[in-house]
Amino acid sequence: MNIAFIHTIFPGGGAERISRDIAMSINEGFPSKYNFFIFAQIIIEEALTEEYNTPFSDIDDKYISWAAENGIAAGLDESTFGGDIPLTREQVLCFIFRLAGSPKADESIEFTDADEISSWARDAVAWAEDSGIVSGYEDKTLKPKDNVTRAEAATFVAML
Repeated sequence: MNIAFIHTIFPGGGAERISRDIAMSINEGFPSKYNFFIFAQIIIEEALTEEYNTPFSDIDDKYISWAAENGIAAGLDESTFGGDIPLTREQVLCFIFRLAGSPKADESIEFTDADEISSWARDAVAWAEDSGIVSGYEDKTLKPKDNVTRAEAATFVAML
């Protein structure tokens, strides 16, 4: 895990919290699906201020508001976020990609199921694959629409 990079993005206790989450996920086996509330709390807590405005009617959450205000995530529409809906693998890769500043990468995607990747996620997946953040499954698939597990999300962040 590149702790220096994580400290750069998340100063303070963010890196330690990510490390604990990875250890719990791997050592204790948390098969639960990851939703945006959990993901956001882990990776953006250190960047928050006390005041926030939420554009969404279905949530009142400082993490979601920060992510929306900073272009990390958008809602289902202008007033509905849907934060309790489980995240997919491609969604998590998009969040990480945007947190990293949407860096350029080789546009080719080597996964055998690349045609299943949503158009809005292709740049993020290409970058994540090119950067070694995601390598897919043994059968060379990404399974982009599958719900991401806690261990998978933690691993993606650890590979930064």
